[in-house]
Amino acid sequence: MRVGGIDVRAAAGMFRDVRTRSESMRPLVIDGVLARELARVLTAGGDPTAVQVGGDPRRAEAYVVVLAGPAGLEQTESLRRAARALVPVLVVQTAPGETSDVPYVPATEVIVCAPGQGFPLTEIARTLARVLDEQAVALASRLPALRPAVVERLVEHGARRAGLAALLAARKRELFPLLALQQLRLALEIAAANGQRLGRERAPELVAVVAAGLAVRQAVRRLGGHGSAVVAAVSGYAVTRAVGEAARLRATRNEGYGRDAAR
Repeated sequence: MRVGGIDVRAAAGMFRDVRTRSESMRPLVIDGVLARELARVLTAGGDPTAVQVGGDPRRAEAYVVVLAGPAGLEQTESLRRAARALVPVLVVQTAPGETSDVPYVPATEVIVCAPGQGFPLTEIARTLARVLDEQAVALASRLPALRPAVVERLVEHGARRAGLAALLAARKRELFPLLALQQLRLALEIAAANGQRLGRERAPELVAVVAAGLAVRQAVRRLGGHGSAVVAAVSGYAVTRAVGEAARLRATRNEGYGRDAAR
C-alpha cells in the first residue's frame, strides 16, 4: 500500500527502527581520574542512569576514559576489551603536554583538555556524536548536554545522504519515495534525540515532511532532461537540511523539551 507514493510498510519499518534505536538503555561508561566529575557535567539536567562510572566497557553504548598521563596497564586492558567488543571509545586527556599514543584508540578520538578550562564539553559531545553516529540518538534523548552536537550531525549527514541518493536515483521513479523516507527518518531521529516520544503526536510534522518531499519531485520534473540529476541532488540536500532545521526548531521550542515523562 502506498500513500502519496510512499510505501506504508517501508515507512512503518523505518519508524520501528528509529524508535527501537532511541529506546536503548545502554549507558555511557566513564573510567579514570575525574570520571565522576565528567559524569556530573554530562548528566546535568538529564537522566543520571545514562552515565555509569566504572563497569564493564563491553556493555556500554560508548566508553570514555579520562587520563592524567599515559594509560596504565588496567586502563589499557579495559580499552582492549572495549575495542574487541566494537564499543566506540573516547579518551579525555587532562595532562598538559601529554602526547603519548593511547593503545586501541585513534588519535582522532583523543581529546586534550586545555589547562585551567575544565572539560571541553562541546568537543566531547561532537566526538561522541561522530563515533556513535545513529546510536547517539539514544544517549542524547537521556542527556541534554549531548543534544546540540548529536542533532547537528544528524542534520548534516541526513542532508548529505539525501543529496547522494537523489543524484543516483534522479531518473528513476523511486526518487521521491526514497527522499521522503530519508526525511521522515531524520525528523523522527531529531525528535527522539530531543527526548520526545515517538507516537501519534508526531503526525503533523511527518505530513510536513512529505509535503517538502513533493517540492523536490516537482522541481526535478519541471527541469527534466540534462542537468536533472544535479538539480535532484542539490534539491535533495537543501530540502532535507531544511526539514532537519525545522525539526530542530520544533524540538527546542517544545515545552516538553527534555525526556517525556510518558516515555
